[in-house]
Amino acid sequence: MYKKICVDCRMIEHSGIGTYLKNILPRIIKMESEIQFVLLGNKEKLKRYVDFSSTNLLLIESNAKIFSLREQIDLVKNIPSDIDFLWVPHFNIPIFYSGKLLVTIHDVMQLALPKYAGGIHKQFFARFLFFVLKKRAFKILTVSEFTKKEIVKLIGIDPLKIFPIPLGVFQEIKFEEDELSPHEKKYILFVGNIKKHKNLVTLINAFNLIKKKINLDLIVVGEKEKLRTADDEISQVYEKDSENIFFTGFITDDLLKQYYRHATALIFPSYYEGFGLPVLEAMAYGCPVISSTSASLPEVGGNAVMYFNPNSSDELAGKIISLYENKKLAKDMVEKGLLQVKNFSWDLCAEKTLKVLKMI
Repeated sequence: MYKKICVDCRMIEHSGIGTYLKNILPRIIKMESEIQFVLLGNKEKLKRYVDFSSTNLLLIESNAKIFSLREQIDLVKNIPSDIDFLWVPHFNIPIFYSGKLLVTIHDVMQLALPKYAGGIHKQFFARFLFFVLKKRAFKILTVSEFTKKEIVKLIGIDPLKIFPIPLGVFQEIKFEEDELSPHEKKYILFVGNIKKHKNLVTLINAFNLIKKKINLDLIVVGEKEKLRTADDEISQVYEKDSENIFFTGFITDDLLKQYYRHATALIFPSYYEGFGLPVLEAMAYGCPVISSTSASLPEVGGNAVMYFNPNSSDELAGKIISLYENKKLAKDMVEKGLLQVKNFSWDLCAEKTLKVLKMI
């Protein structure tokens, strides 16, 4: 007898959760032909990543905005009544859905660091959803042991219901020796959105301490126009001294890979991460990583990463200088990084996830 699983895929082109969905969903569908998958989402987006010639696929068009009232109404209306369970890849669960529920929780920053979670209304809604989730989720997937511990501590969910499954990274990466750098000078790199908890301000302050000592630019993969709305403190620091800092705006995945390959280092100063995928991606492309000691990041980076206190611009500045000046250290970090990423693969992530799906 076929299992029938409904998957909320509306976020397949979002950063983070979208990367998760578009890497494991096609793999799971291919691995298991005896499960019928009902995908909720936008067909035009989904067919870029999912092979709709598969006989075990059904699509229901669903485009309601995330965390909206319409989302709560449309999801319940669109979810078929004959499914075995619903899989939601984020904590925005349909609160009026009474069937069996599998939820992926990437992090619980709204509970751990509420000052970074937006206004009071956003904090309240997140707390409410986590309260409902505690009562209603049958099983929970997380992306790290760290997040599992946070869920147990901050929400009080039984740890036996939680399955930590690390994310993956592409293993077979080819390097073009004659490939040109996407930037004319040597540079350090920041990848991620520019929300306050990403702690870009510490990086900019550290960069301003060293830029007269070493010949590097700072490349921020992100949109400068969003600075003021994302974090007014960063905006003020940047506008005071923006020399040698460059924002890329939106870039393609291929261009991002070039930035990784040619960077002196990826700097990841975040205060809170459920996983920290850019750390893994950078190491896979042979880029040394300097990361904060926060949250799940040591779990992902292992001994292949140089760590610093996210509250200390001085310490970060010193780490950047030592890596820039010590070519052997940089080479050793690249080699350790390439070994570290072998512990993470999307195939393994999909296999472990499928085991949980079959368990329900």
